[in-house]
Amino acid sequence: MSEGNRLFMNGFMTGNSFVVNVTNPQVPVVDAHFTNAGPYTYPHSFERLPNGNVLATFHNKGAPDSGAGGLVELDPLGKFLRGTDAADAVDPELRPYSLAPVPNLDRVVTTTGDMWLKLLGRSIQIWRLSDLTLMKTVLLPPGPRGDENLDVAEARLLDDGRTLIVTTFRCGMYVLSNIETDHPAVDFVYGFPFEAGDECGLPWRIGNYWIQTVDTTNSLHVLDISDPRRPQLVSELFLGIDELPHWISGELGGNRIALTGSGPWLDGRIVLLELDQTTGKLSVIDDFRSPGFDQPGVDMNRETWPHGDNGPATPHGVVFSRPN
Repeated sequence: MSEGNRLFMNGFMTGNSFVVNVTNPQVPVVDAHFTNAGPYTYPHSFERLPNGNVLATFHNKGAPDSGAGGLVELDPLGKFLRGTDAADAVDPELRPYSLAPVPNLDRVVTTTGDMWLKLLGRSIQIWRLSDLTLMKTVLLPPGPRGDENLDVAEARLLDDGRTLIVTTFRCGMYVLSNIETDHPAVDFVYGFPFEAGDECGLPWRIGNYWIQTVDTTNSLHVLDISDPRRPQLVSELFLGIDELPHWISGELGGNRIALTGSGPWLDGRIVLLELDQTTGKLSVIDDFRSPGFDQPGVDMNRETWPHGDNGPATPHGVVFSRPN
């Protein structure tokens, strides 16, 4: 969450979420804590709405191995306001994962990857934003490899306010259009390198550049999406053998990207990257580092913290925040 004084923070595997006040970023305060929202359990992703409420995907309805959850609206402190079931026979393996509001079309798009790593959702879902009615569940077509449509991860709205790019953990890239009609279209447009056991994690978009983490190549790929139906690879940032980039989050209105992942260098580390918006070249910001360390990145492999001697931390989700 990049606007306002409160961050919604999620500890998914425990089903717990926290609303943290960052008015003073040096002294964060937990304003609220929640688990279920009505019948819905295991919240995953959050997006703030113009009215200050928060739209959230809840992975399940009941226990972790139970059925699909739903799309839920929460108040600014995480209190349940309303929700709608996501289950649809069109895709029996779907689980609500991530979401992208499309306010000028009165729509929301959700994805269907399974955090419990048991199922392989292969669809996106389109909802009416104003009342959270599920309008349609749309299956992604396979790409040339045959499985690029499995384990649907993220959706990002483009600058036209109506077209989205959707990616999968199996490294497929799709364009989603016509979501306000009875006949939405989803088309495969690109496949990133993929080997069994690897994944493509979170993407980020800066202008006409799409930045994608790719396990198989231990790198981040930068695509020119000026024409989203014909993406072109313009650069690649190799991080090193055995380095697996996973989460990236960008600075709104800027060109910096925060990165977390795993590997000899990335374990326990938050790294800042910079995108040259003229050339599309991505580079590591060398002087963002812990004092006394010979490698870039803030290291969280420490024993002592302001809240006690709790040992090393593993950074995962990371966002740029702009408290008022």
